[in-house]
Amino acid sequence: MARITLMQRCSSLYALLFASIQCHPVSARRFSGTFKTMHTHAARLLDDNGSSHQHGNERIRYFLEQGQPKAAFKAFQFMCSSGTMLNAYTISITLSACITLENLHLGMQIHAIYVMNVAEPSSYVTSTLINMYATCGALEDAHIVFDRSIVLDVVSCNAMIAGYTKHGYAHDAMKLYRLMYGRGVEPNDVTFTSTLNACAKVEDFKCCQQLHMDICIVSEKSNTYTDNVLIKVYSKCGSLEDAWHVFSKITERDAISWNAMIAAYGKQGSAESAFQLFWQMQQEGIHPSEMTFVSILSACSKADYFETGRQLHALIEDMDFKTNAILCSTVIDMYTKCESMESAMSCFERTSKSDVVMWNVILKANTKQGLMKEAFEIFDRMRRECVCPNKVTFLSMCNVCGSLEAVEKARELHACVAKAGILPDLSLANGLIDMYAKCKCLDDAQHVFDNVPQKDVISWTAIITGYVQQELHENAVNLYNQMHCEGFSPNHVTLLALFNAISIAGNSTKGRQLHCQMIAMGFKHDAVMANTIVHMYGKCGALEMAHQIFKDIPKDNAVNWNTMITECVKNNCIEEGLTLFSQMTVEGVIPNEATYISVLDASASEGAFQQGKQFHVMILNMALDSSCFMASALIDMYGKCGNLDCAHVVLRRLVKRDVGAWGALITAYARHGHGKKALVLSDQMSAEGICLNHITLLSILSACSHAGLVKEGYFFFDTLSHQHGIKPSVKHYACMVDLLSRVGRFDEAHNLIQKMRVEPSASLWMSLLSACRLYGNVELATHAAEKAHQLRPHSAAPFQLLLDTHRYAAARSVEIE
Repeated sequence: MARITLMQRCSSLYALLFASIQCHPVSARRFSGTFKTMHTHAARLLDDNGSSHQHGNERIRYFLEQGQPKAAFKAFQFMCSSGTMLNAYTISITLSACITLENLHLGMQIHAIYVMNVAEPSSYVTSTLINMYATCGALEDAHIVFDRSIVLDVVSCNAMIAGYTKHGYAHDAMKLYRLMYGRGVEPNDVTFTSTLNACAKVEDFKCCQQLHMDICIVSEKSNTYTDNVLIKVYSKCGSLEDAWHVFSKITERDAISWNAMIAAYGKQGSAESAFQLFWQMQQEGIHPSEMTFVSILSACSKADYFETGRQLHALIEDMDFKTNAILCSTVIDMYTKCESMESAMSCFERTSKSDVVMWNVILKANTKQGLMKEAFEIFDRMRRECVCPNKVTFLSMCNVCGSLEAVEKARELHACVAKAGILPDLSLANGLIDMYAKCKCLDDAQHVFDNVPQKDVISWTAIITGYVQQELHENAVNLYNQMHCEGFSPNHVTLLALFNAISIAGNSTKGRQLHCQMIAMGFKHDAVMANTIVHMYGKCGALEMAHQIFKDIPKDNAVNWNTMITECVKNNCIEEGLTLFSQMTVEGVIPNEATYISVLDASASEGAFQQGKQFHVMILNMALDSSCFMASALIDMYGKCGNLDCAHVVLRRLVKRDVGAWGALITAYARHGHGKKALVLSDQMSAEGICLNHITLLSILSACSHAGLVKEGYFFFDTLSHQHGIKPSVKHYACMVDLLSRVGRFDEAHNLIQKMRVEPSASLWMSLLSACRLYGNVELATHAAEKAHQLRPHSAAPFQLLLDTHRYAAARSVEIE
């Protein structure tokens, strides 16, 4: 009989749950499977216990105090199944178990039971419900409960503010704090702490100051816990002075106070102050904790503090803190920042490696130092030792694969991620898109992008940047338009990538459209963005617009001036560029290496030898002449001005010559028809152990072409791949075609084009067509003109050259007759 009665009570509970689902808006969305779950739990509890307990609340509380939230919830279920009367206290303590477990589904079940079973509404239960929903990330549901609460009290407000802060809605948390004041709800220490943490997340200094004033007004005496949070927030907002002011006023400092102030100095790079506080703390009888060492080690972020860091590490081991995973990770990070990977690896080898966190730390350390191959070895070793990688591991490895452009490894990593069942994780998907883009595997990147269910601005930016890097500018712009249509706003990185794409494409119309959109969206011209836009307008030939942007940006550093000077020079506004250089020096901005490279280019374009020499003297006075980049610019300038002796002197004076400086001199000799001398220079370069690159080889082939050195040209072209490891580009083929055509060997030139491993360009066919005109080779000229027209359908130049070829051929035939 008892069994039947109990089952009837269970049925009543199911009915209550069903009724609550129908009438309660918060609970109605996620209750599939609830009835079956409750039935199963009730039956199991009957088997385990056989009867209800009179002291159900005490049992639930006991389990919670013992850290057993699942057992607490089980006790609650038994109370429901045994017909025990529930009150607000029962609901509150059971909801606390759901908060500990962060189990939204169970919390919603309790909410449903509360709505239908407890007659008197309780403000305490309401605040616990808000806390439960907010903790579980269901902020919308938390807000519904909050809005429907009968009394607006400080506990409910605190729960809501804490939820907003935890899930990244800091501005909403601060807005609610201000609403409390408007409604006459007096905040307490918990309110201040939660709202201060919200300020820290958005680094809102003014809000922090206002809260500090409110704390001073509301609180009768200083609260160490709140003061510790204030120190942390002021530090996060970059105000060490205010943080120190709060710290100095604390009458009863605890270890957390010292840790907070030490961490503040460490993060702001005031290492000496952090060390001084660390020793003072111990003199005042406060023993450092693990977190103290974490804070002080963060200050040892330069090679100058390596010895101090090593001493702290020894102290950690003496105090037997070496088993703390967070502390060990900080030690490894400290050694990495001090550029001692040997010490970092040694520390790693002596710690427990069962935790994936330690592997992630050493993996990230190697990645930061650019030791990508070593990072691969660590990842492989990690898997051999049966440590399961997590999201952080995979994100680090995405960076490694992308940096090395290791296509096969990238695909292996993608397979590992898929096998781990982590996808679809948005940050990881974005990492995979970026990795494939850097590996130049845009089809793979696009496939991952297309399969991301909920994209964000980072997803769009990663794929757009990938297309920009591969110079597929039209695709990048089309993707941006699609992104805009789907309601996503670009960030600074997206805009920088797009402006660079438009720069290379030279499309001023699209550039202006994007610029207008950027202004409409409220983006401001920071230094990097402004320079990018100036560069974009300059590349598109819209120099007037570039000047307009340049006028509105600060001119207190060389970078901004360099961009404008460079664009003037590239647009053949040489005098304008040189005038800007003079104006720059008058305004007290010191030119740097990039500035002089631009003005040397201007002198070279004008053939202004004397002016170029003056710039050379300035460069010598600023001791910039030892740079290979600068030497290359000087050689190029002297070469274009026709003074090969001065160009040669610049190279000879270089203590350490590189391929760029040699290449500039070889190009200078080639340009002036000294092909044999250029080849001699290439031999001298090789004798110094400097390998030829694709640019230098292009200069050598050009020299051979101008001097008619067919044999030598063939030699260098044939050694491109197997001796120098360089894949011949269209430009290399164009040089060879030009060389063979100049000496009338058209069949060889045509055969070379047909055997090309890359698609011939319109310029290459035009080069062949020009040579055909000189020799009157009408048949081959017709073929070349057709090919050039296919690649440049809007250009009339191929047919103009073909017409000239017919005229030359006709004139030749008349001469022969």
